Amino acid sequence: MKIALDGDNGMDLVTIDADLEEVIRSVFGDMNQIEYHLEKIKYEDGSLKNKTVTTYETVFYITITSRTAEEQAAEYSFANDQN
Repeated sequence: MKIALDGDNGMDLVTIDADLEEVIRSVFGDMNQIEYHLEKIKYEDGSLKNKTVTTYETVFYITITSRTAEEQAAEYSFANDQN
């Protein structure tokens, strides 16, 4: 409260409730496209007592494509004073 009540250097305090959290998540989702895929790689590492040893590795790829602030402002139809 000291920060908000300081008359000379007051700062806004923000409370994020469930409704505001949902708005933030929605805007994040609008601004960022997230794609992913898995790749399974098979390795045959030779033999162990005359048996082939096979192991697998799974690689998780994530691609995030983000819009710029200008692209998002255009998507939301911001007026010039909102940019």
